[in-house]
Amino acid sequence: MATKKGAAKTAAKGRRYSPAHKQKVVDFVNSVNAEKGRGGVAAATKKFGITALTVSKWMKDAAAAGGAVIKPAGKKSRPGARKAARGTRTAGGRAQVLSQLSKIHDEIAAKKADLDALERRFEKLKAAL
Repeated sequence: MATKKGAAKTAAKGRRYSPAHKQKVVDFVNSVNAEKGRGGVAAATKKFGITALTVSKWMKDAAAAGGAVIKPAGKKSRPGARKAARGTRTAGGRAQVLSQLSKIHDEIAAKKADLDALERRFEKLKAAL
């Protein structure tokens, strides 16, 4: 059985995708989710022929990067480097998510105050009828 040396290695590792392709899939999922509210991952699996697990991983990576463009992963020289880097990224990602949550919470509180004021005006006008 004659096989090419490089082909055997590549087949064992699975398919590789460029950061640009990953970003295209992530953007597609986000646009479908924004339009329909859900179903972006399923639509991406059908359109791009990629498993839902892979798409979900890319979405998680994009969220950890703060929704930024997915960058190519560098090669790690020591065992366990990937795990250590992932933990660092998660900690930074969590801080960023907490910051965003705080801003959104403040915005919601302000909108609720505006809504309460509008409801009071509405009731006054309704009572005047």
